[in-house]
Amino acid sequence: YPTTLTDFREINVLSLSCLENQLNHLHVTAFFNKKGLPQRSTDYVSLPAVQEALGSVTTLSIIAWTITPRAVTARVKLNPQQLRLWGHFNSWDLGEGCGNFNGTHLAESTTCASQSSDSLYIPFSYAELANKPTIGEGDTAHVTLSLRNDMTPVQGRRDMNELVRLELTNQRYEEYTVTEGVARDYGDGQWAVYLNEPIYVNALFTGFYGS
Repeated sequence: YPTTLTDFREINVLSLSCLENQLNHLHVTAFFNKKGLPQRSTDYVSLPAVQEALGSVTTLSIIAWTITPRAVTARVKLNPQQLRLWGHFNSWDLGEGCGNFNGTHLAESTTCASQSSDSLYIPFSYAELANKPTIGEGDTAHVTLSLRNDMTPVQGRRDMNELVRLELTNQRYEEYTVTEGVARDYGDGQWAVYLNEPIYVNALFTGFYGS
């Protein structure tokens, strides 16, 4: 995305040449289970919403890009029907390095801009965005587009967790106007480009069963 600045190099934006591992099968992970926990998988696939949706096509809304020295991801905003299928980690899940939204994130936040029907609070970092990210369930939904060669696929989720933490605690950032939205530099190579208009892509709801 070109910017309104006369010299794009002034932004010192991350070079993407190091992110060479282009993934062949782009997807949003709705549910993942580790080996040795069969009951969790059974519980998930037994949900009526999951059984009804298997094999169906849905339209995903991409509302932002996340760019770090480790991964490039497309941020997805799930609609209410898609959230019924969400059984994956959120930013507040313990063990994921981001604390608890209802506790840590909100306590660290200096203040919130307003209330809305989607969530009790809208952080200041979301107030001026044309497409406000999800707060709470499904806030880390994403498609990993590219990875540095020494990174594993889970890195996309870790980067999303960190971005949500930065947003909800109202961390300082540098903002630049670009043709299709706004770009924010949160420091340490962590960038987000928030789109004025979503990009819509179709996706098949299906499963992969590894041995």
